Amino acid sequence: MDRRKNHMSYFGIGPIYVTICSVLTVIGIKIAKYYPLTKGIIQNFNILFKVISVICIAIGLILWISSVLISKIDKNIKENKLVSTGVYAWVRNPIYSAFSFIFTGVLFWQNNIFLLILPLFFWVIMTILIKKEETILRSTFGQQYINYTKQVNRCIPWFPKK
Repeated sequence: MDRRKNHMSYFGIGPIYVTICSVLTVIGIKIAKYYPLTKGIIQNFNILFKVISVICIAIGLILWISSVLISKIDKNIKENKLVSTGVYAWVRNPIYSAFSFIFTGVLFWQNNIFLLILPLFFWVIMTILIKKEETILRSTFGQQYINYTKQVNRCIPWFPKK
């Protein structure tokens, strides 16, 4: 199979996904300050939400650093290599997952239960956008990628399946 014909995109869906999630997060935070959405602010869970926020943001940063800096994904994309080790053994799309965790952390920081619907939208949007990217990866790497998808979750970091 000629891998030059089917070369991975350097940025993939990243810029589109991050832009959409950024806009949704900012709009959500802005409109949550108006009645009736202010009813979603739950003071009793303020500390819990702040802790969850910090944990989500930390997980996001760890995923991003692991995928971009440690796994050197840019180098592997340039060389058209499928990365399935390191953080990529835990999640197929750690960069997109990283941003989902970071945006979710920002939403938890707002202490408004209504904003927590947005991470579901982040997941749906990511899943829809990733479908095109997965088609390219399947045609580029064939059975190697198909086997990889059977072992590793798309966007939720978890232990690899054996």
